[in-house]
Amino acid sequence: MKFTRANIYGFGKWVDKEIIFNENELNVIYGENESGKTTLQKFIMFILFGQTAKEQVAHQPIESSKFGGILTFLDANNQEVSVERTKEQLTIYSPTETSNEEKVLTTYLNGLTKQTFMSIYSFSAVDLLQIRDITEQEFGNILFNVGLAGATNIEIAERNIERETGKLFKKTGRIPTLNKQLTKLEELVSIEQKLKKQESYYAEMKEKQKSKKVRLQNLIKKIKATRIEADFISKQRHLLPAINELKSTKEELQKFPETLDFPEAGIKRLEKYKESLIPLLSNQASIEKNMLNYKEELEKLEKSILSKEMYDLASNLQKDRNNYEHYLVESEELTRTLEKTANEIELGLNDLAIPLNIESFKVLSLPYYLAKTWKSIEEEALQLSQIRKEIESEQLMLENELEMIETETNQLKHKLLALEELDKLKEQLINYTQSTKQTTQFNEHKINQSAKKKIVQGGLGVVTLLVILFFITTSSLFIYSSIGIAIIIASLYYLVNYFEKKNEQLIHSLVANQSSSLTKDEYIKIKKQVEKQDDYYMQLKFLENEKQKITREQLQINERSEMFKQRESIFNERVLDERKEYDFLNNIDPIHWTELLTILKQLKEKETYLTEKELKNIQVNEILNAYEQRLSNILNNLSIMNYEQLVAHIEAHKKADQLISNYKEIIAKLRDEKSLLDEEINYYQAEIRALFKLASVENEEAYIEKYYKSEEKNRLNEQLSSYYSQLETSFDLATIKQLLQKNQDDYDLDQKNNELKIEITQYDQEIEEVRTELATLEAELSQMEETEEYSNVFHKVTHKKARAKELAFEWAAMKLATDTLEATKRSFHQKYMKDVIKKASTYFKIITKSKYIAIYPPEKGKPFSVETNIHTRFVIDQLSQGTIDQLYVSLRIAISSVMSEKYSVPFLIDDAFVHFDHKREKAIMLLLKEITKEQQVILFTCKKHLLELTDGKVLDLTNQ
Repeated sequence: MKFTRANIYGFGKWVDKEIIFNENELNVIYGENESGKTTLQKFIMFILFGQTAKEQVAHQPIESSKFGGILTFLDANNQEVSVERTKEQLTIYSPTETSNEEKVLTTYLNGLTKQTFMSIYSFSAVDLLQIRDITEQEFGNILFNVGLAGATNIEIAERNIERETGKLFKKTGRIPTLNKQLTKLEELVSIEQKLKKQESYYAEMKEKQKSKKVRLQNLIKKIKATRIEADFISKQRHLLPAINELKSTKEELQKFPETLDFPEAGIKRLEKYKESLIPLLSNQASIEKNMLNYKEELEKLEKSILSKEMYDLASNLQKDRNNYEHYLVESEELTRTLEKTANEIELGLNDLAIPLNIESFKVLSLPYYLAKTWKSIEEEALQLSQIRKEIESEQLMLENELEMIETETNQLKHKLLALEELDKLKEQLINYTQSTKQTTQFNEHKINQSAKKKIVQGGLGVVTLLVILFFITTSSLFIYSSIGIAIIIASLYYLVNYFEKKNEQLIHSLVANQSSSLTKDEYIKIKKQVEKQDDYYMQLKFLENEKQKITREQLQINERSEMFKQRESIFNERVLDERKEYDFLNNIDPIHWTELLTILKQLKEKETYLTEKELKNIQVNEILNAYEQRLSNILNNLSIMNYEQLVAHIEAHKKADQLISNYKEIIAKLRDEKSLLDEEINYYQAEIRALFKLASVENEEAYIEKYYKSEEKNRLNEQLSSYYSQLETSFDLATIKQLLQKNQDDYDLDQKNNELKIEITQYDQEIEEVRTELATLEAELSQMEETEEYSNVFHKVTHKKARAKELAFEWAAMKLATDTLEATKRSFHQKYMKDVIKKASTYFKIITKSKYIAIYPPEKGKPFSVETNIHTRFVIDQLSQGTIDQLYVSLRIAISSVMSEKYSVPFLIDDAFVHFDHKREKAIMLLLKEITKEQQVILFTCKKHLLELTDGKVLDLTNQ
């Protein structure tokens, strides 16, 4: 999936905005803070995964009623798909269909969820803080979450299983359910053994009870069998038309021969063979005509070529022509070289400008090992020079970094508010929160006050009723009771009014305080300001850590400088020894010694070279004379003037000879094609004859007539099979066969069905009678028992054993689930760990310019560690913040790359290079460009200078 454009109807600050993405290059979206970068990312998440109603309210444009938009992307087949999402609905437009279902979008995302997308393909500067504290188990869980869709639910299930397992059983516990169940079971078994008595005195009644139960079971079996028979008759009655149709079809089939031979798809095959024969016969005639034309041309060409003997002599001479011309050039070159070499030997010594004349040069010895000795001195000199530059460069770079850190620290300190002022802002936020809570309480109080008023009004109504009754009744008890109730209600009314006045005073106080509190906009503004101050304090802490890291690096560089001085002293002693042996080296830098030695050896070689060239010149002249004699003889034999005419004769011969060869090949190919066509024509003719033979006919007309008969028989067979299929849903084949042999009508089946219904009614009455007798017998047995305690204990023991067995099975199932989940996590850990670390190490090496060459994951309580190019390892706390960020970025990109086979979606990065210097930024931008070849990358940044490092798609959100 690669995004191509986004059309925003309305989302946050964006209204009627179109954004174009480049699917093949790095997309950089630049904008200052509050310019809408984060809103654009959330819009993409909204289109792909939707939002809750509350989230939609937060992103509703203030000045527009529009909401939603369209996101267009290229799918796996490079076809354009548009996803439109508004508050009300989702619409997906593809080249093949239009859909409103989420599952269609999920198919394009290959099952990718929002959580998985955010954990793999999107990260920001805030995420960079996580890597310091990642343990081995947590890193394994990260890989597990990446490699398995729904891993979050699996982790929740794992925790729930562990908690529920602990609730069920512990080896030394008393509280878990299974432990309690086992304790109670032991107690009940002990009681059961004490209460168990002989119960032989009611064995006879028990036997009667058993007999009645057997009788009841037999009756139930009979009524069940009768009902099955009634059901069979009903099915037979229902399917009687199908049975009759089946009989009729079988009778029609009997009219046809038992075997009616006709090839499968016989008509189609015949037509296919006939269609194939027509072009083959046409091609056969065309090939025969072409073969005749090519044979005539071949005869003409064979008469126009040279004889073989003359062609061989001329051809050999032409082959040697290049050598002849080469020797001509070589002869001229040798003459010039002889003169030049003599001058070079004389001038070479003069040009060296060293205290070495011709006489001393002739006696100068240059042994074979001298080149290796001087080369090692030259390499040592270059290495020392390079090391000196590196030490000075690193010292300067660290000083610059310290200066930058100091500058950033001072800038952050100027941005910090005084602690008193910050505390006041936080206090205002707390007061606003409390004020909001009090407002809620005030609204609740209003509701309660209304309810209380209704209660008081009801009480006053009761008092009024009592007063009326007081005047119309003569009962003294009622009078005194009415007076007491009236006094109580009046007291309650007084207390309610008293507390209402107090509450009203408190409410007025709350309202007054609320009127002086912050507005919602002011609250949001102060909250953002406090969050920004907290961010400044965090950045100061990071800068202090990096400053300490740089100080440690300066100490390491000073140690390297001391070792360099010792090495340089040893090198100077070696140079002095060589200058004593060869005094002409005194004023020459060691880095030029190897070059000087090469020149001296070249001058030595030129003495021998001059003699060799003189002998070579004599040999070349002899070869030239021999070639010119051969050329003269051939020109005379062919009666031509020069070599150019000879070349023309040879070329004409070659062209004619090539045409002869081509025509022969073409004739051979045509002959082969004709042979193949003949075979193919014979094949189709034989196939047609075979079809007639299979159908036992002699010609095409009889063949077609037999086809129609075969089709009719097949139709009847299909109809027969359809009726069998319809009947097999209710009967087996043996039953169907029996039904076909019977001649039954509707009346007989209805009569039989009514008889079975009467029989079922009789069985129902008899079963009810047996059940009544059995209930009476069981009541008598219950009265005969001395006590129910044994039965109750026996029942409890049975129940507790069954419950304990269920709990034990449940505990074992949970343990098995826990072990399975652990094995699954280990498997995914091993599957993805190797690939992720390998790719991350490659990316980390690129970003750090090969300063670090390997990454090692956390293990045995240790955090991430890295290895330098000199094979020194550092744990993550020993690295600078910039290097830690580089490590995190490498890991995130590696995880995305590993998962790209499963999910192919764009990679979103939001200002993740906060602590990168210019060199590191340049390296990461080059890496992102390389990744873009395989996966679309969209970088959101507020750093304007990053735009200079990209030649891809750049979108500037400033002032939009």
